[in-house]
Amino acid sequence: MENSWQRKHAPKQNSFDSYLFVKETAGILSALIQQGSLYHARTDFIDSISVMLTKDITQGDVETVIIRTFRELQQELGSSDDQAELINPELPIKKLVQLSPDKDAFLAGIGDLFSNYFCRYAKADSRELIHSLAGYLEEHLSHPLTLEMLSDRTGFESSYIIRLFRRHIGTTPMKYVRDLRMELARKLLIHSPELDIFKIGNMVGYDDQHYFSRIFRNTTGCTPSQYRRKHTEAADSSN
Repeated sequence: MENSWQRKHAPKQNSFDSYLFVKETAGILSALIQQGSLYHARTDFIDSISVMLTKDITQGDVETVIIRTFRELQQELGSSDDQAELINPELPIKKLVQLSPDKDAFLAGIGDLFSNYFCRYAKADSRELIHSLAGYLEEHLSHPLTLEMLSDRTGFESSYIIRLFRRHIGTTPMKYVRDLRMELARKLLIHSPELDIFKIGNMVGYDDQHYFSRIFRNTTGCTPSQYRRKHTEAADSSN
């Protein structure tokens, strides 16, 4: 079913040059990705598609142009280490064109598909992205942190961020956050005896003391109070 933001029939005089669009767009995106700038390539691609949608172009033309751009870009970039994992972009692109409820949803979906499809060609950029996200998480442990927030912050879908974290760090973003919080909590329990358990929980991002204690016990095998007492007694006995 066609959506209101799409044209079923184009006027007779159509000034849009699809061949030129594909060639120029693929060339620009290829250069950006090879420089390690997948994020900027994604942004430029979305902007280009947004401009294309203002032209006298039909739904079928939209599908064809995007599919051809994907294929042209793949040829420009050549093979990758993950070449065997590449899927035919035709079906997901057609589904996005046909089922997206509005233009914004369509552009967001195309951007996510672009990131997932071409991330394997921009390993330097993915390392930079994960380094940036890891630094952000480390600096905001006391704040609420969710996968959706990371997705909104980067413009990439959650599954892509999870995959990059597993590739470069060996765990998921939320497990990474939990481990950082537990490491900080252990340090505070040992080295800051003036802080009570509730305060330490707040400082590592847990407003609910019972939840904090449960997560801590699941991670260390004992409650925060038991952990502090054990290390206090060990320090006293060594003195």
